[in-house]
Amino acid sequence: MRTLTRLAPAFLLGLVVSGCADDAETTERPTPSASPADPSPGNPSTGNPSTGDELTLDGGVTVVGEWEEAELLGDRLPAGEAFGLPRVVYAVADPDDGEQRALVSYGLLSEGRIFRTVPALSPEEEEAPDGMDLYGGFEEQGAYDLLGAVPGRVAVSVEAPDGTVEPVAAQSATVLPGWTVFHHRGPWSPDWDALAAAPLVVTTDDGVRVEVRERSWVG
Repeated sequence: MRTLTRLAPAFLLGLVVSGCADDAETTERPTPSASPADPSPGNPSTGNPSTGDELTLDGGVTVVGEWEEAELLGDRLPAGEAFGLPRVVYAVADPDDGEQRALVSYGLLSEGRIFRTVPALSPEEEEAPDGMDLYGGFEEQGAYDLLGAVPGRVAVSVEAPDGTVEPVAAQSATVLPGWTVFHHRGPWSPDWDALAAAPLVVTTDDGVRVEVRERSWVG
């Protein structure tokens, strides 16, 4: 299980280096789209600008990340937009892992290719007994993005502090075989601590309950 890290939004957006600021077995409901300059954890790259690739967009915006060269392990899960491009969640065998375990990432679709912006999850390395791996859930411009993976084929929901439960925005059992990968974007409550993750609980229909503040990370 990773150590929770809260990075400043300025760092998360710092890798925008210049410019102005239908998959099988996938369920999705409408969610707010990220604006081109939205610095939510799922939008910018967390790579090193000196070693990553660059994607130059209309308007002169340049995003640092990596063009995905590995073969996808399953389908792509739609996750709104970032920088005016479709954003997806997908999985590949991690080329930097000697055991070739899965890496689940955010990426942008551009001219038929995937430009990886955030390598977010390594589900097969999660040590918690329930196996749920979470990324994100922090406040950015009045909203939060949450990405996760949990073993098996399950229905995933998000429970708010007041007990309200809603299904996640999108989930799929075909992004990574043997796992349900999910993405959720929601509004940030002004009552929540902006320096901590959202006080939400991720639940599954087979009884798993995980507090975002205890499990999620950004980096």
